[in-house]
Order: sequence, then structure tokens, then C-alpha cells
Amino acid sequence: MVDYPYWADNWFATWAIKKQFDRVKHQVRDARMESAGDLRSILAAIDQLEVDVGRVLLKLHAVVGVLEDKGIVDTQELAQKARELDCMDGQEDGILHPSLFRTEIEQSRTPSPRAFLIALEQGTVSPKEFLASLEAKDSHPTDRQD
Repeated sequence: MVDYPYWADNWFATWAIKKQFDRVKHQVRDARMESAGDLRSILAAIDQLEVDVGRVLLKLHAVVGVLEDKGIVDTQELAQKARELDCMDGQEDGILHPSLFRTEIEQSRTPSPRAFLIALEQGTVSPKEFLASLEAKDSHPTDRQD
């Protein structure tokens, strides 16, 4: 009995299989490079967003400080208004969801990278769940007629 595959003595078949493997290796390498570029652009967008949020927070605190210093509003009034606004999105969680202020056109656009990744993660089966489903399939074989 021969220990090597039947096509090993066929040079053309060996060459064709090697070409297929090379093509797949190149596709994998290209996909890795592309995903690394996507990750870098997402991380850069997150960094820029953090800077933007920091600027907005600075200006907001400056405005609130000036209004309080001039006696136009006090801390209790601001806290009461924040509680009222917090309930606008249906959840009292200390966050006012930005989607409340988006137009219909903005809401119909492609989701942000963060929203896309969250939706992808929620729709993806964990490896543990996937393996459990495979085991369940193996333990309940379908009825076969032999």
C-alpha cells in the first residue's frame, strides 16, 4: 500500500494544487492587510472622536460655569433639566441618545462603525455556542435508511 496521495506522482496535478495553495495564501495575506488598514482607520476615528468630545465637554462646562457665576441658573435647575431630557429617549440612564436629534435622512444612512461592530457582535455566535450546536447535531443524527 502506498503512503502518499494518488496525485503525488502526477507532476501537473501537484503543480496545479500548489498554485491553488499559493493563490489562497495571497488572498489571506491581502485580507489581513486590508483588515489591519480598516482597524487603523477605526482606531484613528475613535481617537479623533475622543478629542472632539473633550472639546465639547470643555466648552459645555465653561458655558455652565459662566451661567452659574452670573446667577442665571443654579446647579439644581441644571440637574432637574438633565433628568427631564434624560427621559426623552425612553430610558433614564444618564445618556441622551443622539438618534433623537437626527433627521430621517441621517437615520437611514449606513450605521457608524461602532454601531456596525456592536450589531455584528450581537449577531455572531460565540465559538462556545457554535461548538455546542455542532455537538447537538452529532448527538441527534437524522434518521437514515440503509
